[in-house]
Amino acid sequence: MRAGIADKVNPRGFIADYVAYAAELTDAPVEFHLGAGLTVLATACGSRVLYPGYGGRTCWPNLYTLLIAPSGLFRKSTAVLLAEELLSEVSADLILTGEQSREKFVALLREHPTMLYPISEFSAVLSIWNRDYAAGFREMITDLFDNRKEYHRQTLKGGKVTIVRPAINILAASTIEWLREKLTEGDLRGGLMGRFICFPAIYKPADRGLNPEPNPALKQKLRQFLSSLLQVEKAWVDVRPVLPDYNRWVSEMERTMQRHPNPDAIGFLSRLGAHCLKLAVLLEISESGPLDKYELTSGSLSRAMTLSYWLFEKAAELAETGFVKSKLEHQIQRFLEMARRNGGVERREAVRLLHVSSREFDSILLPTALAREQIQATTVPTATKNKIVYQFKETGQDTPFAQEDCEHL
Repeated sequence: MRAGIADKVNPRGFIADYVAYAAELTDAPVEFHLGAGLTVLATACGSRVLYPGYGGRTCWPNLYTLLIAPSGLFRKSTAVLLAEELLSEVSADLILTGEQSREKFVALLREHPTMLYPISEFSAVLSIWNRDYAAGFREMITDLFDNRKEYHRQTLKGGKVTIVRPAINILAASTIEWLREKLTEGDLRGGLMGRFICFPAIYKPADRGLNPEPNPALKQKLRQFLSSLLQVEKAWVDVRPVLPDYNRWVSEMERTMQRHPNPDAIGFLSRLGAHCLKLAVLLEISESGPLDKYELTSGSLSRAMTLSYWLFEKAAELAETGFVKSKLEHQIQRFLEMARRNGGVERREAVRLLHVSSREFDSILLPTALAREQIQATTVPTATKNKIVYQFKETGQDTPFAQEDCEHL
């Protein structure tokens, strides 16, 4: 059985139960269940589970989570819906549904400062936020991620709305192609997307078919955990026992980021330390259960570091090869997908399908792919003359999508 990030993180308690529960119901990638389970847990924590953050601020572990995969068979929307339905069965007030104007959104958040915003297609919401009547929505969502004791907003009628300790959580899904069309440079370089943790589909398990009788005891266990957590009025997480290890890891990661050559990746990576601490807190709560005081353990921090480093790698990979909009990068990605096919792609066919000249292919596209060590060239003898075939070079690391699922990209 193929090991994935969920196996490496080895979550305990609620998150482990959620992944097992969701895996019984859909063949969506396990990474999606991991991200969804963490976001459900973060919503149940709201702004009642607190821990110290940078600058002397008090923080709570809200998450903006984005599931990314090609259209169709990866069940992105199903993964979002499963999380939404489980949480709504515990408290319908925690779910924000439907298209909202900015004013309506603020009014709802004032009444219910803790919410899950499930978005089955993130690019559609990005399009809405670009419309005149939704001006400022994107900026408001960006601001709300950063834990604020009070969030003030002017109304259209000149009044002022105050939201106390807003804890908005987002669980969204989309495809690379749609995101490439809708995201702006500002979104990528430290704005909106800097707040998201992105879970790309790495491996799609076999479809086990319709399961009309999922484990009722497991679902009840999940509901009971969330219900009990909602009853906790206030909890504090003591992070002091792991601070030396955490601070050392953050320093090492910052040095790594400073060496990162692509400025499009900075927005994703600049909040890595804050994300890691959020994830460590959530993993601790998942394992320990609802309490009024927690002590962050080295085990939870270690698992959070493992997950955070994986998110770091995937965010950098997406920024470099997925979200960028240049024609050159798009052509390189098409070339790599051709090379992934069984038998690879012949040079003449690659030039024809990419609609480039032989000179462009030889001087730009091919050297770039070879420099990334993602392509290997093989000379195949034929009856007339030898031909060159390019094949994808396996590096032993995870790639964004399983080989058999790339044919339609």
